[in-house]
Amino acid sequence: EMFLPVNPKNLETLENRFHELVDFVENPYLSKLLHSVFDEPDFWSNFRQAPGGKLWHHNRLGGLMEHSIGVAEICLNASDQYPLISKDLLLAGALLHDIGKVKSYVTQAGFIDYADDGRLLGHIVLGYNQTERSIDEIPDFPLELRKEILHLILSHHGKLEQGSPVVPMTIEAIVLYHADEMDSKADAFTRIMTGEIPAGKKWSNYVKLLNRFIYFGDKDI
Repeated sequence: EMFLPVNPKNLETLENRFHELVDFVENPYLSKLLHSVFDEPDFWSNFRQAPGGKLWHHNRLGGLMEHSIGVAEICLNASDQYPLISKDLLLAGALLHDIGKVKSYVTQAGFIDYADDGRLLGHIVLGYNQTERSIDEIPDFPLELRKEILHLILSHHGKLEQGSPVVPMTIEAIVLYHADEMDSKADAFTRIMTGEIPAGKKWSNYVKLLNRFIYFGDKDI
């Protein structure tokens, strides 16, 4: 078990931004998919409060929603930079990529632990299954679009040894992988720098998950 901290960011502000990002998607099929997932009251109630992880990144109340927004914002910037990217597809993938984490963790009395499904199946499989079920309920959902959005979910960890059953094979998938990496690692570094740097020191303690120390320097935090 791990204690689940309160999110320093305003959850209502995060919630409003998340819904704005959903509404940015213009493709009618992807828009229907996003609304079918996130407009379901019980799922949304759990999603907006769920942590983004147990130990490493966004491990706080509302962390999953916060992380999904962070990844989506990075993806929006990338889609402006690279015109071959399908902005709607990439943005939808960013918002959906970690939905399996809602069923991956349980929180009780302020503590977070893995649910049975989280340990046995993993959030990528759980998210893939949920997205596929939602697609099946949308009439005439294009087969090509179905394959591409599901590929984004399956490949977002980037490497087989990191838990993805397939590696990224589209431009949207490779961008999503790196956006996910950037947001999760930057959040983890921020957590370490703001909470684990010894007083008066410029270096963190040794971080086993990174196999390195982190340099704090003269940053005034």
